[in-house]
Amino acid sequence: MFDTFIEEVASKYGYSDELVEALKRIIPVMADGKDEEAVQLLKDTLERVPIYVFDKLPSQEDLDKIKIDLNRGRNSHVVYDNESVNSGQEVIPGAYHSWAIFDEHMNIVDRVGYLYVTKLPEYSKTAKFYNTRINLAVLIHELGHAWAAQKGEYEQYEDGSYHVRMGALRAKVIVDRDNCTDKISEQHGLYIEEAINSINEKEALCKLFGIENVEEIPGFVGSNYEKIAYVMKFWLNVCGEITFSNMRIKKDESLMKIIQEYFDKTKFATELIHSPEYYKQKKEKMYCFENTLLKESEKNKIRDFYEQYHNLFFEPQDKEHDIFSYLDNALKQLFTLSASYKYYIDLDSWDKKDDSKEGSLTPDEARMKAERTIMVEECLNPLVEIVNIFNEISQNNLTSGSSKTTLKSVAEQTKKENHDI
Repeated sequence: MFDTFIEEVASKYGYSDELVEALKRIIPVMADGKDEEAVQLLKDTLERVPIYVFDKLPSQEDLDKIKIDLNRGRNSHVVYDNESVNSGQEVIPGAYHSWAIFDEHMNIVDRVGYLYVTKLPEYSKTAKFYNTRINLAVLIHELGHAWAAQKGEYEQYEDGSYHVRMGALRAKVIVDRDNCTDKISEQHGLYIEEAINSINEKEALCKLFGIENVEEIPGFVGSNYEKIAYVMKFWLNVCGEITFSNMRIKKDESLMKIIQEYFDKTKFATELIHSPEYYKQKKEKMYCFENTLLKESEKNKIRDFYEQYHNLFFEPQDKEHDIFSYLDNALKQLFTLSASYKYYIDLDSWDKKDDSKEGSLTPDEARMKAERTIMVEECLNPLVEIVNIFNEISQNNLTSGSSKTTLKSVAEQTKKENHDI
């Protein structure tokens, strides 16, 4: 069904045989179960968005060169500062990038986009399993983002400002026509988009290889969004996967009404999303701040973590934020707890000691490690509270039987991972 089309696109962009074969394998599973409109948008994505494959992680200069080539002399009058929506991008193993093309009056006249993936190492067990060095997980993931951006990606208003849409991600951008600059003024939906896209990525891989779980793929490394993807499955059950798919791919906004009704009938907005003051008080009461066994630098890490964490919160009564923003903010809270804390709260200094052997730690060292374990558990308490509220919601009569997902294991697994560091 797709082979001839993929070969035509490959001829247009000069793709390697390896990339062509990878696309022939993954596109059918990505399109499986989708209706005609969604499949056509996927084909539009392949036709409009070139794919670049790098043998190793590209440099910022590599990505800048792609942008210059695709601009073809356009946007030369646009000034990109650090706040610009079109400024330099973070260099990671794969990404979808898109930007607007402006005329001399800063009116949007076109859009340009591309995606890139970095090959797996030759010795990689994952590459051997895939039977290709092209990272199929990353390729599926980034194609998913590009696919979700095809309909209504840019919408400009009379004052020059415009909205950018990539699936669930929405950003408002302010344009200064006099100085030919643009900058993001607000953004939401990133965590919803990443969570759903991560779920779709795993489902596609399982279909492709006929497996039950991606953990069966040797050496498979999941995305940083796995914890919130687990929670997002709950919302997919509540609202329906098709409803979310239509929102991301077809720009169908009926999902918002469903989420609003759900929020109205639960304690989600008032109990799950605490005010910053709640966590400020919790932070000040934390026992570890008074722990004489911790170095001041370690205490500062904890303070920094909580300072970053409680500043993420919307006030529940804040009317400026819509329901979709609240849901995204809740996922952002969970993501921060399940991922960022490993940067702030690590036990790397203990990796060099084999405490499984008797006498490997002095009494003071053993006591300090025990205290730090307590400290880690204290920092996970907000995560446990969030999980408990999700459990309460999932068990009420508002949800379908299939949505009764138990999330307690998220907290338990997170604790285990942190204790194992």
